[in-house]
Amino acid sequence: MRKYLNRKIAPEPQKRPGRKSKLDPYKPYILKKLNESPYTAARLYREIKEMGFEGGETIVKDFIKEVRPKEGLSVVLSYDL
Repeated sequence: MRKYLNRKIAPEPQKRPGRKSKLDPYKPYILKKLNESPYTAARLYREIKEMGFEGGETIVKDFIKEVRPKEGLSVVLSYDL
């Protein structure tokens, strides 16, 4: 604590490394399925659950809400993984 009190300027905050999501390995599959047809989040959750996904349905719903095409668009083009 003393080393910070003796400084004339505050130390720069350090960035934390990004956390990996349990959903990361399944995102390409979800995007592929969304490009094929307008699947529901619940259905995609059940499919990836059978593939070994151990997360909850909410993370799947949130991801799909983020990448699902807005009104008037029919294809999910890309997503930064």
